[in-house]
Amino acid sequence: MIRSSIQLDEQGISLKNSLYTGDMDLNMQIMLVQTEKINEIMGNLSDFSEDLKDSEQILTNLDLQDKSQMDTSNSFPQLLLKNGFVLRPITDDIAERCAEIVALSFSKTNPFALALGKTFEEEKARILKNIKIHQQDPFTHCLMDGNEIVSVNFSSKFRDCYLARAVSDQFNPSEYNEKQLVPVQIWRELYLPFKDFLNDGDYLFQIYGLNPEYKKKNPSVIIYSQIFHYMSLHYKGIRELSFTTNQKMNNLILKLGKGYNLNELDHTQFTYQGRKIYDGIENGCLKLNIFGVNPEPLEEYKYLENLIPQYCEKLNLNPQYQVPENMVQKHLDTIKAIEQSQSRKLKIKKMVVPKPSL
Repeated sequence: MIRSSIQLDEQGISLKNSLYTGDMDLNMQIMLVQTEKINEIMGNLSDFSEDLKDSEQILTNLDLQDKSQMDTSNSFPQLLLKNGFVLRPITDDIAERCAEIVALSFSKTNPFALALGKTFEEEKARILKNIKIHQQDPFTHCLMDGNEIVSVNFSSKFRDCYLARAVSDQFNPSEYNEKQLVPVQIWRELYLPFKDFLNDGDYLFQIYGLNPEYKKKNPSVIIYSQIFHYMSLHYKGIRELSFTTNQKMNNLILKLGKGYNLNELDHTQFTYQGRKIYDGIENGCLKLNIFGVNPEPLEEYKYLENLIPQYCEKLNLNPQYQVPENMVQKHLDTIKAIEQSQSRKLKIKKMVVPKPSL
């Protein structure tokens, strides 16, 4: 059912007193006009009645009259969620604003960015530098409340992102300034001990931010954890490699996304310009997490099960992820093994996976 607010003018469904002139012929003409308009509206609605069964679960497009245009550069899919938010890709017209929101989020609320003194301008430039790569990934999107962007997710294959180069054989520390080297060296310490373990296909690397200027309650983290699950399912179990630097966020996303921790470092021991970078900074952490399909998706978001594949198909992107065979089941088995060990820390030895040397 389409829940819409249809309002007709004086030639429409509501006859105003000023129309009653005593001329029955005129009134009859007006009623005929009304009837024609109503028939036209109902005819248009009936064309979509088979596909649009629940207004809160509709995969829509700005131009409903021509669904074939949803994959063109002038049109894009949108997914209306039950809470009224809309999921949509990050198109050129909003790309810079989305980069600004993530930059605001990082520079104001991220403990690691605060610890390093990273500025809004630095964060925005980092994202915009790779915007074209991000836009080719179906996991790049934003959530909107009306015309306001409430959260943003930039995504790419890990092998295409800047941190992949930092752990490649071509790594050259002279390419980075002093401030840039701090997160790069931390990332190398997190990643390199497990480089061979992670050499089993593509992972996503994502930059996620909530709009700190959005004044209402923002459930985006919960929503995105469920969107990610169904998108991962659609793409045969693609996983995310997450560099987590906020302990509160870490606890929340591990609980919601049912991911696992692969490695972590003591964030209090790292220095920059002669001082410990986390002095005076709360909720810091340095963790390498992995997320994939969720063994316990939330029941209230089960309506996304059929809609997310439609959304992905309408994007008309072909990311060509390299995903190992049966990855969905393998990831679920990994999560089960971790839970049976009563730990969110991946026990490499228990999984009979050799730990690579540095």
